[in-house]
Amino acid sequence: MSHDVTPPAPIPYAQWGRRVAGRLLDGLFAFLAALPLVVGFIVLFATADYVDAPDGSTEIHMSHAGTTAGVILIAFGFIFAIAFEIWNVFVRQGATGYSLGKSIVGIRLIKEATGQPIGGGWAFLREILHAVDSALLYLGWLWPLWDRKRQTFADKIVETVVIVQPPQR
Repeated sequence: MSHDVTPPAPIPYAQWGRRVAGRLLDGLFAFLAALPLVVGFIVLFATADYVDAPDGSTEIHMSHAGTTAGVILIAFGFIFAIAFEIWNVFVRQGATGYSLGKSIVGIRLIKEATGQPIGGGWAFLREILHAVDSALLYLGWLWPLWDRKRQTFADKIVETVVIVQPPQR
C-alpha cells in the first residue's frame, strides 16, 4: 500500500525589495499624517517679521494670528502623526499582520510558530528592536538579503517572519 504524501509548499518569505517598498510606503503615509505639523512650521516662520536690531542682531517678531495658527497646526500634526503610527504599526499590523504599506505590496507579518498576527505588544517590541537592526552600520536591515527566512535581527529576536500574502478583499 502506497501513501502519496505531498510535501508542504515552501513558505513564501517576502523578498527584501518588497519589504523595503512596504516600509517606504508606510513612511510616506506617516509623512502625510504629519503634514499639518510641517504646514504649522511654515505658517509660523512665514508670518514672522525679521527686524534688524540696533546692535546688528536680528529680532523675530511673531504675529499673534500666525503664532496661534502655527502652534495649533503643529500640535494637531504632532498628535495626528503619533496616533496614525500607533494605529498603522501597532494596532492594524498587530491585529492583521498588515500595515498600510505591507497590504499594498502584498506582504504580511506573522509569528513564525503560529502563522498568526503578532498582536500590538509584540509589534511595539519589534519596532523598538529595529534599533538592533540599525546598530553595526544598519546590517540588520540588510540581513534579509541573504537570510534563509529573510528575517531582520528584530524578526529573529521576536520570532516573526514576513511572508508574501496579499490581503483578502
